[in-house]
Amino acid sequence: MESTGNFTLASRSRQHLPANPPSEMSSPSMSPMDKKKESSKDKRKEPFVMITAIIVLFESRFFIVCEFRGKHYWSMIRRKWIVSLYMTVILYVLPFKYLCPDQEPAKQRVFQRLPCLPSYIYNAPILVLVEDITYHLTVIIVWLLICFSGLIALLVYIYWNTAKLLKNHRMSPQTYQIHRIFMSALVIQLVIPFCTIIGPAITVLSSIITNYYNQGMINFAILSITLHGSVTTIAMLAVHKPYQLAIKEMFRNFSLQSTEVSRREMYANHVVRMQSATQ
Repeated sequence: MESTGNFTLASRSRQHLPANPPSEMSSPSMSPMDKKKESSKDKRKEPFVMITAIIVLFESRFFIVCEFRGKHYWSMIRRKWIVSLYMTVILYVLPFKYLCPDQEPAKQRVFQRLPCLPSYIYNAPILVLVEDITYHLTVIIVWLLICFSGLIALLVYIYWNTAKLLKNHRMSPQTYQIHRIFMSALVIQLVIPFCTIIGPAITVLSSIITNYYNQGMINFAILSITLHGSVTTIAMLAVHKPYQLAIKEMFRNFSLQSTEVSRREMYANHVVRMQSATQ
């Protein structure tokens, strides 16, 4: 279905979902629309914070493994650099709060630009996040370019420095193997957000830029983003052996504690029966 007019970004709930989810009914002082706005603001921060956290993760590995001139000076300012990254994210996202338009006029304009919609959409509670996507698109593109260039530079330098240390016999083959396995696991864990978040986000942005409306595509993108947490957790347990060992140890300790409690109960019951028999 094609849509006409300027760019519009709107979120809506499906027909079979309740208008007020249970989690939103706990605070009667805030209207459902205000709660939707607050929830949307928090969700808009998540991709920026996630990408920043990935950069900080690789920088930590870079700082531990790599040897370079000025490492002493970098160790003194790296904490300030990390804080500045997160502060930049906050400053980028903060204007989103003030770009949310008045809902009633905005919804009317949305319905005019997206004709031939199913009837239940007109009756569903809709939150129009933004009508002019220029600022949002600019922020997303600039931040993605900065993060991608930083990640590529860190990865290239880490692998180059590791190979140099191995060639100069300053790193043993066993240490190199351990480091290679860990870096491969990190790269695998890094690919997952791009498949579950960045890819669907680019698809949605492309549909907005080209004025193409496809509800099935949008639903699939939202489903993929929603599953990101579960997929990341499973992948982390699958690719990092220390996490696997920790999980196995937790289950083993739980099993041993359960066995010990059962033995104590059996012993206590046996003592009670012996005392009853002697009496």
